[in-house]
Amino acid sequence: MKFNGTLRAQLIGGFMAIALLGGGVGLYADSLLHGVKSEADQLGVEGVDLLGEAAGVQHAIDANVTAGTQLYFSTQLMMAGVEMPVSFEELQQQYFDSVALATSGIRGLQEHDLGPEASTALDRLVEINSILTKSASAMFGAELDVIDPSVEAADLSDSTVAEELIARQSADFEALRAQLSADAGEHVGIVEATYRSASRNLKLASALMFVTAAAIAIFLSDRLTRRLKTTSAALRSVAAGDLTVRVADLGRDEVGEMGVALNETLDATSSMIRSIEESARRLASTAHTVQGGANSVMDLTSSASADASLVTDGVERAGTYIAHVATGTEQMTASIREIAARAHDASSTAASAVREADNTRSIITKLGDSTAEIGEVLALIKSIAEQTNLLALNATIEAARAGEAGKGFAVVAGEVKELSHATEAATRQIAERIQTIQLDSREAVEAIGRINSVIDEINTSQTTIAASVEEQTAVTDEIGRSAHELRVMVGEFAARIDAVGTALASAGGSAESNRAEMEHLLAMSAELEVLVGRFVVA
Repeated sequence: MKFNGTLRAQLIGGFMAIALLGGGVGLYADSLLHGVKSEADQLGVEGVDLLGEAAGVQHAIDANVTAGTQLYFSTQLMMAGVEMPVSFEELQQQYFDSVALATSGIRGLQEHDLGPEASTALDRLVEINSILTKSASAMFGAELDVIDPSVEAADLSDSTVAEELIARQSADFEALRAQLSADAGEHVGIVEATYRSASRNLKLASALMFVTAAAIAIFLSDRLTRRLKTTSAALRSVAAGDLTVRVADLGRDEVGEMGVALNETLDATSSMIRSIEESARRLASTAHTVQGGANSVMDLTSSASADASLVTDGVERAGTYIAHVATGTEQMTASIREIAARAHDASSTAASAVREADNTRSIITKLGDSTAEIGEVLALIKSIAEQTNLLALNATIEAARAGEAGKGFAVVAGEVKELSHATEAATRQIAERIQTIQLDSREAVEAIGRINSVIDEINTSQTTIAASVEEQTAVTDEIGRSAHELRVMVGEFAARIDAVGTALASAGGSAESNRAEMEHLLAMSAELEVLVGRFVVA
């Protein structure tokens, strides 16, 4: 069962319920006590007062009997001539007054609500009183108050009748008094029963109030204790590291709000623990990565420091080389200008070579023609040599015929013959040389044609080279300027490399410090994982 009120409202409501119950019991008790008081008042009025009234009536009846007896005996004495201190009229009036008083008392008793037995006794008493009063009225001729005029009068002059009536009256009155006493006792019993009933009802009401108050107190305390135990058990589980517990909906009072706040706290704490756990894992991973990176950075900074030194040396050498390059560039610029001039001259020379090659081709062509003419001359010389040889043979024959006279001529003829053979051999050699010259001339003409083509191409290339050299001259000038600027930049770069070396040395120190911090961070991450591992989250 859930209540939406606050705990204060529930406690106030419980105490109000107990207060209302107590008030109801008080009102009920007051009503019972009022009833008891009413019964007591009734007992006082109808019991004590009635008995007192009955006693007064009895006193009046006794006075009536006494007055009647005194009147009877005084009348007898007077009739006997005895002098009486009180006159007959006075005694008669006293008797009449006592009769009226007794009758009035009996009438007063009739006005009460008597029980049936008391009413019967009172009716008998009324009957006897009416007989005596009516008889006295007839005897003395007086108008006395008769309660029941329907009764028959009796002869009171007969003492036996009078005594019997008086005895009956006394007996009836005693019976009435006894019944009134019994009724008074009954009233007392009723009052006592009422008191006992009221006491019992008060006890029952008190017990009911106590049980109800105890039930309300037990209900409220049990409900409060149960919810507090539920919250306490959840808190103990949380203290043990279990963040998955949740407190059920316990209402909207302070305890319920505490459970809601606890659930919200557990949700937030679970989310935070999950975030911390994830962050711890990422932190450990990152720390390992950073530690590896720090080690790498240390290695790199060490290597970079060495490389920076090497780079510094290299930059210094590069500065020297660039200075040499700048000098060489200036020299190359001069050389290129010289090459441009030479290329221009070569172009002119190539044009002259083309012209000379054309001339040479013409000369060689003429040489071919000349060799052809030489061939004709050689044919003529061959023919002369053959004829000379024939003449020498004829001379030898003639010299042989001449004998001793022709020995000298034979010698001459032999020499001529040898000269003819030599001329023929030389002619053959010359013919062969001429053929070779002709072949070479043709090849030379063809080569000169090719040379002419090559020279034309060279001339074209020289022109292109000249243009390129001019462009190269401009580029080389730019390279010279760039080399100069580069030499300045290399100087600055060398200075910055020195600064980088210093920074790398500082970075190496920082990396060493970072590695120590990473080791500390790893230790903290391990501790954090141990701490977070105590908690169980969904």
